[in-house]
Amino acid sequence: MKKNLVVAVAATLVLSACASHHGHMTRAMDPRNPSVFVIDGKYIVVNQEPIYIPLKDGPTTIVWQLPKDSPYSFPANGIVIADGGEEFKCNLEADKTRFACRFKNSKPGKYKYTISVVGGAGPIRPLDPVIEND
Repeated sequence: MKKNLVVAVAATLVLSACASHHGHMTRAMDPRNPSVFVIDGKYIVVNQEPIYIPLKDGPTTIVWQLPKDSPYSFPANGIVIADGGEEFKCNLEADKTRFACRFKNSKPGKYKYTISVVGGAGPIRPLDPVIEND
């Protein structure tokens, strides 16, 4: 199963590079706006791992986005940052395809977080990536 996920992610990255190379419009990486996808109805994939925000950039907002036509949505606890303390204040946006976290970005750290998504025919495994700064 994990091998299939790795192949799917690798194929997506290769195709994105090809599309960009041939002049097609592609979405640039933006650590403040990571895209979230569900693969095979059970695996969450985020297009940026880790999310890196330089400490010198100061406070910012990170907004995770599911595709607009997605049958999936974020639950109320769609993004949970472990040991984030006062550094993060997160909320689910009204359409439930966007989850925003205000990041104070006031001290260096590595913050593990969990992404949860609901919808589809079966359970979707949460993903545990990280947010980093220095």
